[in-house]
Amino acid sequence: MVIIGGLGSVMGSLMGAAFMVVLPEVVQAGADALSGSAIDRALKLGASISFLREMAVGAAIILFLIFEPDGLARRWRLIKSYWKLYPYSH
Repeated sequence: MVIIGGLGSVMGSLMGAAFMVVLPEVVQAGADALSGSAIDRALKLGASISFLREMAVGAAIILFLIFEPDGLARRWRLIKSYWKLYPYSH
């Protein structure tokens, strides 16, 4: 949660916790929709589709460490500062 949310802020911890709770549920809903479909039959996923939740969490941690090491809190601060200066951002 701290890796994804960002170290050093309470907002980052909260955002990371929310992300880590919502992500597996969204992936599970996608996996349920995918099971039994033409894609599932073509790729012969079968029982391995149940491991998508764990793979999504691991991939999210790796991708955040590579592309956004300061977490969601920093990204949120950048978005807020952009919209504060929007018409005069140059």
